[in-house]
Amino acid sequence: MNGRLLSLEGISGTGKTFYREQLEKSIKNRDDVLFVKEIFNEAQEGLNKKIFSALYHTKDRFFNMGVPLTETMLLLSRSMYKYESTIKKALESGKTVIEDRSIDTIALYQAILIAQKNGGNPLEIAEKIYSFAGSFRRLPEKTFLLYGNPGLAISRAEKRDGIPYKPDEAKLLKAVDKFYLIYADIHPERFIKLDIGKENSEQILHRMQDVIEEKI
Repeated sequence: MNGRLLSLEGISGTGKTFYREQLEKSIKNRDDVLFVKEIFNEAQEGLNKKIFSALYHTKDRFFNMGVPLTETMLLLSRSMYKYESTIKKALESGKTVIEDRSIDTIALYQAILIAQKNGGNPLEIAEKIYSFAGSFRRLPEKTFLLYGNPGLAISRAEKRDGIPYKPDEAKLLKAVDKFYLIYADIHPERFIKLDIGKENSEQILHRMQDVIEEKI
C-alpha cells in the first residue's frame, strides 16, 4: 500500500473532532486525503449499524456491558469493517487516511476494563489487543495524542453531550488519559504528543499539518 495511515487519539473532550474538522477545512479541495469519523459521528449503515446496535444497546458511553472480552471482539469487528470497507481501499490508491479514534482506543480502554473484570496487567493486555488487530489490518504510522488536563476535557464533553459523567465514568477517563501517556512513552516513534493544557489550538493544528504534509 502506498498511502499513509494517521490517527487521532485521546479521551473525550480533548478536541479530536474539532481538530479533524479544522484539518478537513484546511485541505478540503484535495482528493488525496481521506478523513474517517469516530463511531458516534459516522453513518451507521448495513453491517456496521448492526454491530453498533449490539455494542450500544445499553446506552453505555464506553460500551461496557460487563463482558469486556466480548465487547473487545465486537469493537474489533467494527474496526475491521471500517477498515475493509473504506480505509484499505483508500490506502491502496495512495491516499493519506486520518482516522478519528483507531485501534489504540480499543486497546487502551478495553485493557483497563478487562483488567478490572478479570485481572492482569493493563499494559500487557493493551499490547496484545493492538498486536492481534495488526495481524489483520494496517496500523497507524503516526498517532496524534491529545492529552493533559482531563478535568477540562471532561467538562467539555459534558457540555457537548448535555449529560454529566458519573463518578466511575470520570474516573475511567482520567485513568485512560494517564494510560495513553504511559503507552505513548513506550512507543515514541509513533506518537506525537499534543498537550491541550500547554499548547493552544493554533499550535496544535500547525503541528498536525506539518506531520500530514511530510510525505504528501
